[in-house]
Amino acid sequence: MEDCFAPIGLSSSVTSQRAAPACRTTTQRAKEPKDRVHVTKHYEKKIDRIESRLASIEQLLRHSSHAPSCSSVEAKEDAPSPLVLEESLIPEVPPAGHTGIHAESIAAQKTFEQAVGREPSILHDPDIKSALESLSGIIDRAQHDTSGPLKSPAVTAPTKDATETYPPTWEQVKAVLQVVEGEKQAVSNWLSPAVLKDFCRKCQVMYEEGQEGSPTDKLLVYAIMSNICTEFSAMRGTQAADHRYNLARSFSHMLLQTLATFPMLTPPSMDAAEALLIAASTTIGMCKPSLSWTLTQNAARMCQVLGYNRLAHANAECDPLFTRKAILFWSIYTMDRNTSLRLGRGPALQDSDIDTPMPTPSDDFPAAMIDMVKFWVECGRVQGKISMQLYGPATSALAPGERAHIAEELADELEQIHGRKIKALSNHLPFLDRRRREMSAEFMIFGDDLMHCSNLSLALHAIPLGHPRRFRALEAARECLRLSRDINYNHLPNVYAWTVYCHWVLLHTPLTPFTGVFCNVIANPHTTDDDLELLEDFVASVKPARRLSEGVEKFYQLCSVFLKVAQTYVRAKARQDAKASSPSSGTLTLEPETGAFDDYLSTLGFLAPQAIQNDPMSEYSTGHNPHQPLFGTGSLLDPYSGNVSLYKLLDQDIDDINFGYLESNMYNSQ
Repeated sequence: MEDCFAPIGLSSSVTSQRAAPACRTTTQRAKEPKDRVHVTKHYEKKIDRIESRLASIEQLLRHSSHAPSCSSVEAKEDAPSPLVLEESLIPEVPPAGHTGIHAESIAAQKTFEQAVGREPSILHDPDIKSALESLSGIIDRAQHDTSGPLKSPAVTAPTKDATETYPPTWEQVKAVLQVVEGEKQAVSNWLSPAVLKDFCRKCQVMYEEGQEGSPTDKLLVYAIMSNICTEFSAMRGTQAADHRYNLARSFSHMLLQTLATFPMLTPPSMDAAEALLIAASTTIGMCKPSLSWTLTQNAARMCQVLGYNRLAHANAECDPLFTRKAILFWSIYTMDRNTSLRLGRGPALQDSDIDTPMPTPSDDFPAAMIDMVKFWVECGRVQGKISMQLYGPATSALAPGERAHIAEELADELEQIHGRKIKALSNHLPFLDRRRREMSAEFMIFGDDLMHCSNLSLALHAIPLGHPRRFRALEAARECLRLSRDINYNHLPNVYAWTVYCHWVLLHTPLTPFTGVFCNVIANPHTTDDDLELLEDFVASVKPARRLSEGVEKFYQLCSVFLKVAQTYVRAKARQDAKASSPSSGTLTLEPETGAFDDYLSTLGFLAPQAIQNDPMSEYSTGHNPHQPLFGTGSLLDPYSGNVSLYKLLDQDIDDINFGYLESNMYNSQ
């Protein structure tokens, strides 16, 4: 298909933090002006959060006593609700948020935050409190990541049984190469014959002849071996699969060790650019999106230095490597657009600086594979438009109607691209039917559909809240989750094969669809049983691959927290409504305790139903139109506020966050 690991889409997503506004009053600031003079803004916010917690504790103590109900009223006057202060800080004009936490999770958190703020008595529910503890752990880790020194993700090898890894022997490598020789068709789905030949030669030099390979050679060999062993583990029996899996883990460990000392100023060359691209694709499966982005940026720089972005005037007939160079460039272009969009950054390769033509079909690159590459490149171009026109810094001045118009135009362009791809591939049915028997080819075809749904959801996510066409965002989000769920039904018996696909899910990272459906559940807890079930099915589909992939486990844990919050909120809301319908029941208001929700969830950047109701365009989403879902993104915040992203959070070791209660309580509601 191409000379390097084919970058099909991205994993999901990525998002930027909005710093949590603390509960503070004008009176408090007036009392302590001197204490705040020399305190940095970061620690001032921490102090304010402590004050908010103290106010909440005081309020809880008041309510825990047996004093008359008037004390509750007095307590409310003494400790103003942080929710009111929070609402006052919501900007009137929704500026653009980059595709970090803002396009991926800004809607979900604030939806939950103010949904709870309107009905604070549900905070009595112990499951809600447990879910908040996990949210607190995520926020603490995210804040620690941004406030402290960053540790290079390349230095950190996989923590799961890392001590059990061992350097493979020549006999083990030789056995893999023999399998590759017999499965060239499967490997050629993502590795060209030329690169495969170089890979086999370098393996022999490093392992059979015992020579020390260069950093570039090690990068190429370790990355390809990790991918090949992972793929072949899905095509063998249990014993062979376990062996291949352990071998893949060893090569992944050595890949990260090599990256820890890899000179990023390596002289540009075709071999170095290919090695960086394959390593970037491999580290996505390791759940290291920031590292993958760094490697991709260096590969893009090399392409520009080598002139691969301007091959239009090169003589293809006189250059036997012309097709290889062109495929390499477009592969890096696609990965650059994917990783940059998901992490909320601008692409390194600009369309205005590119005139490289698309390669023509050949024996090494059949027409069907060239059509797939064209599809990825066309999607990459639209991803660049989404990043700059919908979530770039300049879009903050767009009127809501203009923003919606651009979003729908880009979504329609994606639909047209996907339609052309389906029509083109229908002309290659014999080729596709033959390749569908190969696991990686089937996942690649499904991966295209997943990438399309994810991109579509991200584009439509920018339509302002209350717009009559807002429902398209929710429909695209649902379709993306349904696709992953349905593929799981077909491949779940082979957990190794399913792990391979889950790495494609990480590549696409559908956090935008997931948090979008989450928003609708929180905003409509009485009428979204199907959406809640869809979230449950999606999280359950990822679960079997946890033991085989640390990256998948991190992704599962992160999604599980939001699923737990949605489940417990819906159950608590149902119980509260049942009690409210009883004439003898009373409602206990604990408004100061909503400060916990304000802090945890506004840090993640979600929008709430209260803000939805206050939105000037909310006539379409407050019950007047029953077909218009509450899918809250009425206020997209500063994309770089706090510099936190859910997607970037996956770079960290989050195993020490308390997720234990999720296993026992995740599906109690079913």
